[in-house]
Amino acid sequence: MAHIHGHLKSKTKIADKNRFGTTWSAFNDAKTISGLDLILDACAEPATAKCGHFIDRLKRQDALALDWSFEFNKAAKAHCALMSRATKLGSCATGIWCNPPFDDKLEFIQKSYDTVQQYKIPVLMMLPYERQSIWWQVMVHNVASKVYLPDRRYKYYKVDGKTVQNGVNFASAFILFENTVINTTQYVDFNVQKFRDSQSARTALPKLDLIALERQELKERRAKTLVTY
Repeated sequence: MAHIHGHLKSKTKIADKNRFGTTWSAFNDAKTISGLDLILDACAEPATAKCGHFIDRLKRQDALALDWSFEFNKAAKAHCALMSRATKLGSCATGIWCNPPFDDKLEFIQKSYDTVQQYKIPVLMMLPYERQSIWWQVMVHNVASKVYLPDRRYKYYKVDGKTVQNGVNFASAFILFENTVINTTQYVDFNVQKFRDSQSARTALPKLDLIALERQELKERRAKTLVTY
């Protein structure tokens, strides 16, 4: 696959950029607006993972070579057990989350697309919003089912998963790949603050409870250092 580098200038080292983590606020927005329970993080590190089950880059797990459906099915079993611990939670669709390394975004887009086509598992990605770029026109536009466009730039975590990286100089979007016969991408603009306020007004406590359980599961896994796949 051709390797297309971004054109944005940045003082951040490439190696560090490739390890940026998703903030919890961005992840929660992604889950809520897509309506998906994201149960597998397809490319992460223990400090930055957003799901209890994730493919660990630090263990040199090759996310591009692994069968995501196999990892997803393992995560689904644990997710069922997790759901049984939370009361009064309605069922909803599950999917895979992927915030890929900047330099490998094209390969991960292809992997996401292939996973959807072969296994019908939805994949939600967080990518730089570069709609005029060649890679976007070829691999996202009229390929993805939906693109969610926030009205602000999301920040990222540094490699420790806690420190916020300031000065982010690019916009991000949530890109949903799912099995559909419609070959048209729907672009959905949303005001982040209004969206969060509307969700609070509708009492999104069940989702917040589940997120809290997922965070607790991550803490327990990190404490025991027994993340196995």
